[in-house]
Formats: sequence, C-alpha cells, structure tokens
Amino acid sequence: MQRSTDHSTDSQAIAAPVRRALCALFALALACTLVPVVSPAPDAYADEESDLQAKVEETASAYNDALAEQEQLEDEIAKTSKKIKKLEKKLPDQKDECSQSVLALYKYTGDGRSIIMTILSAESISQALAIMDSYNWIINYNTSKIEKTSAMMKDLEESKAQLEDDQAAAEEATRSAADALDEAKQAREEAAERRAAEQAERKAKAKEQAASGDTEEADAADSEPSVSSVGWSSDKKAFVKKWTRRIDAYLSGSPMAGCGRAYAEAAWDYGVDPRFAPAISNTESSKGRYCFHTYNAWGYGQYDFSSWEDGIQHVVACLADLYGGYLDLSDAYTYCPTGPVEWYNNTAAEMERI
Repeated sequence: MQRSTDHSTDSQAIAAPVRRALCALFALALACTLVPVVSPAPDAYADEESDLQAKVEETASAYNDALAEQEQLEDEIAKTSKKIKKLEKKLPDQKDECSQSVLALYKYTGDGRSIIMTILSAESISQALAIMDSYNWIINYNTSKIEKTSAMMKDLEESKAQLEDDQAAAEEATRSAADALDEAKQAREEAAERRAAEQAERKAKAKEQAASGDTEEADAADSEPSVSSVGWSSDKKAFVKKWTRRIDAYLSGSPMAGCGRAYAEAAWDYGVDPRFAPAISNTESSKGRYCFHTYNAWGYGQYDFSSWEDGIQHVVACLADLYGGYLDLSDAYTYCPTGPVEWYNNTAAEMERI
C-alpha cells in the first residue's frame, strides 16, 4: 500500500530544522486533503513536541561527535604507544652503534697526518683516489649512524610528548562524551515519559469508549506497544547491540536480513522506537519481499532508495518528525488513511514480536 508522504529525498543532506519544516508542510497538505479524524494538537503543544524532537536529535549528534573524537584519539594513542615501544626497543643497540661510530670518527679525524701520508704514499693516482673514497665512506657511514641515533632520540621524545597531549585530549573527550550521553539520555527519557503519559491517557479514553460500545478503537489502544519497553537508559553502544540482535532475529530469512544495526543506530540517533520501522516493513511489504519501489519496504511515498540502509535513514527520520517516534492509533490514520485500525493492529502485533 503506497503512501503520499512528501519528504525530502535526502534527509541526511539537509539540516534537521529544514527536514522538520518539510514534514510539517506534508502534514498540513495531508490535513487539507483528508477528512480529519483526530483533532490537531494546539500550536503550543506542537511547538513543544518539535523542540523536544530537536533536542533528541541535537544531543544524539553531539554524543556521536564526542564519541568519534574519543575513538580517534584512542586510536592515535594506540599507534603512538606502539611506536614508542618500538623505538625504545631499538634505541639501546642504536646507541651502541653510535658510540662505535664516534670512536671511529675520532680515530680517523684525529689521525689526519697518517691519512695524508697514506694517500701520498700511493703508487698511483687511482690508488690515492680509492684511499680517499674509502676514507670518505667511513666518515659518512659513521656520521649517518650518529645522525640516525639523534633522530631516533628526538622522535622518541616528541612521541612521548604527543602521547601525553593525546591522553589529556582523550580524557577531555571522554568527559565530553559522558556529558553528551547524559543529555541524550535525558532528552530521550523526557520524550518517552511524555509519550507514556499520552499512552496512559489514550487507554483511559479507550475504557470509556469500550463502555459506550466502541470496542474497535478501545482494543487498539489497549494493544499499543509499551513505550517503556524501548529502554533509553543505556549508552548508544549497548542500545545498538541489544536492538541489532533482536531486529536481526526478526528479519532473518527476509530480503532485509542483516539490517538490524542500521535500524538500531537510526533509532538511537532520532529517538525512535527501534521496533517501529521494522514492523512497518512487514505490514507494507512482508519485510521487503514485495516493494513497489526500489528498496522501499515501508510504502513510503513514491521514493526509490539506493539501499535498505538509505531507506531506513529516511523512514526513521520521518517517523521521528511526523509521528513522534512511537506507534499510536491516531498516527495510523495519517500513515494509512484507507485502513488505519487494521494497519495499526498489524504493526502493533509485529512490534510485540521484535
């Protein structure tokens, strides 16, 4: 089933505010073309939701940058430490060779009269030139040994200084990453708490609807996947590891097999329930088996993607901007206006399987 979602063809290349503006325009256009089923949120509430989503994405970006810097510094530290060990291992032998070269130079340069007499006593000019070449070779050879030793000692000293600088920078990067992670967790937990409160309110209304005989939407609200099941308290590495394993198990045997990491990383970066997009792929295309457009397993507009990973990035970003990152029945009326309850029930059931 194809959707009329109007979203940028390259959400990675445009700034988050621009992407949110495009998504807002889509929502406005959709509201003008469909009979409204759910009343729009007040502007102040919508602005607060938008600000919260922006905070989620900004903290993710800050954490990713800090983490990348930390990893790069740790890699440089490892390389420099390895270089220092190698230099320290070679330097003693090099110093011994240097000492021998110093003695040899002292001998040859201090006994200049003997060298001159040797050259003068040569039986031919060619023999004299050969003696001079030999003498110069000895001088150059021993001089190069001394210069090499000096260069190694300087390299070792500079490497140790660089190591100290990198270690200090790495400690700062670690602190920055920890601070960014705390902010990222806080933003996600704040968004999750808001969504959990909305979920509780919907379930309360569902009971009232059930009492009045409207059981279809009441049953749907009761089956809404729990927000608390996501778990934003861990760092990105642990989050991605956990959900990569679960999503890969869910996608096993499908054309999208092995995409668990792409889903998990995008879910973290945009603060989206990691089960949401994979479940939609099953509802829309049986996990990529029946796609109307290239690598588009989610019935996402009329777009073709360059890969599953490309599509995952676009769709997860859209789920964050348009749907708040979590599944609920009201959003199903937007994503699938022709059969929202059935679409919702199928997607919710698949999310529970992941």
